[in-house]
Amino acid sequence: MVDHENQSRHLNRYKQANDHPENTEQDVCQEKIYGRSHEVSLLSLSYQRISLQKFSEVFFLRGEIGVGKTHLLVQLQQETLKNHACFCVGKFDQLKRRQPFEVIIDILDTICHSLSQTDDLELVRKKLRAKCGVDLDYLISQVPKLRSLIGENTKSTIRLFSRFKSACRRFLKAVTAIHGPVVMVFDDLDFSDKDSLSVIQSLITDKSLKHILIILTYSDEATKGEVLDLEKGQEIEWKMTQLDISPLRAGHTRSLV
Repeated sequence: MVDHENQSRHLNRYKQANDHPENTEQDVCQEKIYGRSHEVSLLSLSYQRISLQKFSEVFFLRGEIGVGKTHLLVQLQQETLKNHACFCVGKFDQLKRRQPFEVIIDILDTICHSLSQTDDLELVRKKLRAKCGVDLDYLISQVPKLRSLIGENTKSTIRLFSRFKSACRRFLKAVTAIHGPVVMVFDDLDFSDKDSLSVIQSLITDKSLKHILIILTYSDEATKGEVLDLEKGQEIEWKMTQLDISPLRAGHTRSLV
């Protein structure tokens, strides 16, 4: 039986980490994980690669609901907290009650919150303006916390699909140049909407983006195929890593008792 309350508690820590990193890091350290040292190591190596080298990576993390994907990501979050990197998560809704792009906007909101914690906010604003140009005005109209960060309130405009994708790429390029590595988790990708999936595809086919790790969690193998089903002429430009998580072995489950 899946402990949904426990899963929700762990997922809430993603947001808490950005709001109160000094408290969350201590909580995360208290979480002991059993029988997953190999999996934790693979995630950590991916993060280290995008931190130290000038490329980005997409990490496909597949496993049945309740198998422990969230626990692994909490461990990675601990590492990113220590290095003051930006760790953000967007969770797709099984009942598909969310609006298109809402999960993407959640991710961007979390990034903006991280930027707002920097010492020199005025410098961050100037750099974002210089690097994003008119795309910043467009995103301000779409992303609530970006409006707060920049201190401007551009009137809402129609969400143009192609414009939104290009503005996201330009914004993320600016963020990694200003703030450093960014880890973005798209949880329960099985329930994603086609527009959000297209945004993710537009990111991982852009080799100019550096120092980003996108982690895609899902349970149905067909979901990965949807991500890789690109338009003619497109190809994945990021390094790809695949990890399938199986249930713990008997020896590891006995250690939990």
